[in-house]
Amino acid sequence: MQLCVLGHRIKIEFLLLTVLLVGSLALRFINLGYSDYIGDERKALLIPHKDQSVQEFLLSQRKGPMQFFVSYIPYLITGDYYNELATRLPFAALSVVSLFVFFLIVKKVSGDSHTAFLAAFLLSVNGFIVGFGRIAQYQNLNMFFSFLAVYLYLNLLSDSRYKYLSSIVGTVCWVLSVLSHWDGAFILPPVVLIFTKFLLQKATSVWHKITIITVNFVVGTVLFGLFFVPYVNNSLQNNLGYLNKRIGLPGTAEVPVIYHIKPLIDLYNPFLTFWFYVALLVVGLVLWLRKKEWSLGFFVAWFIPVFSYFILFFKLPNTHIYNFLIPVTAIIGITLRRLYVDYIVGTKFRKAYVYISVALLLFFFYQSFVIFVDHSKEYPWEQKRILIFKTPAHDKYLVGKILLAPFGFPHERYWKEISMWINEQNTTRGENFCYETNEDKTVSETYMKPEVCGSYTYGAYLIGIKKPMNFVNDSCFLQIGKKKVVKSFRNDSSEVVKIYRVDPLINR
Repeated sequence: MQLCVLGHRIKIEFLLLTVLLVGSLALRFINLGYSDYIGDERKALLIPHKDQSVQEFLLSQRKGPMQFFVSYIPYLITGDYYNELATRLPFAALSVVSLFVFFLIVKKVSGDSHTAFLAAFLLSVNGFIVGFGRIAQYQNLNMFFSFLAVYLYLNLLSDSRYKYLSSIVGTVCWVLSVLSHWDGAFILPPVVLIFTKFLLQKATSVWHKITIITVNFVVGTVLFGLFFVPYVNNSLQNNLGYLNKRIGLPGTAEVPVIYHIKPLIDLYNPFLTFWFYVALLVVGLVLWLRKKEWSLGFFVAWFIPVFSYFILFFKLPNTHIYNFLIPVTAIIGITLRRLYVDYIVGTKFRKAYVYISVALLLFFFYQSFVIFVDHSKEYPWEQKRILIFKTPAHDKYLVGKILLAPFGFPHERYWKEISMWINEQNTTRGENFCYETNEDKTVSETYMKPEVCGSYTYGAYLIGIKKPMNFVNDSCFLQIGKKKVVKSFRNDSSEVVKIYRVDPLINR
């Protein structure tokens, strides 16, 4: 009888994991190479400046070296940093794997695979996580190594014979997460909770406790110090100005962070998501206050300090708010399961609850697919219809005067083709025309080899991008009078690039 029950559970878990895998792959790998690089993807490529060594390059960045190593792997195979699909593949793969590690964390904490599936599926369809999974950037490494660290640390609370070794490997993973980006520090709350509970275990000797704490501290400090000490000596001072723009004392933000949160969530997860999260988070907190259950308490203790830090100290959070949405999805997953098991009674009500829950999960998946994968229209530059809903116009995503940054959305403006065409024109004509564009320079400079124009004395190409990443409306360069259209590019529905030629003024 027990074997039959165990076999049934294994089949159910296999089915749940299959759904999670198929859904995650679809949202991350379909049309993965469609979009041009966004500006921040260029910053993940290991391309030192002229006469700059690799070491000098790595120590001059605003974050650790891990994303540069990962982006270098496909380059070793293709020899081409401008193969967007190849460059993004390892990051998309890490995004998918991290979801399964998150599944294991929730399962270990809650003891239930259904709960773990609900939490992991909600995380997998969250627009932030989908968007990150479709670009070459550090967030996927942060999640993978941070989740792995938390999972391995949780073994300290089990009877595993390898729990001490597991904790040391967990420390190595945590260091790798921080060396991907400083966001790795945001798993400090659950790590502190795990080690506190470990130190309070009566079955473990004081000697073992002191030993494991000391070894983990030494391993973490040495590994992190190997990078951080030379980094401080070389570049920390240069990056303090940037850090001051993002983080400060309470009350120093031009627009309080609380006002950023809903517009940011709505940009990546429009319609139902924000209020669904708020409602289930509140219910989850109430359930925890009533029963003080360990599984809810673990993720509440993860959420509250991280959320509080963002509210108090961040001036401009941008998409970094995903760090407190991670424990929120776990709280929601646990809450959905607890409501079904403990509070929904009667066959009809239970069926209705299941149907509504499944419908919501499918809607969140479909919403992310339409927004991030389908590019018949490019959201948020163009409005899209999702079932009965129509997305807002992009100017609705303003906080004060700040337009929220789009990451991972479909956006192709043929920058490789533009660069090749202009270089070919310059070579054929024996010219050295510069260029100007209305597109954000972090995008154009990723692809373009000609110099940006300081003036038009020697002639220029004006690259007009319709619906650019920076949302600048003037793609016709109205301030410049005499010019002629020499090239254009179209996507499936409309013209998206128009190149003008401005002849040398000295020949007029």
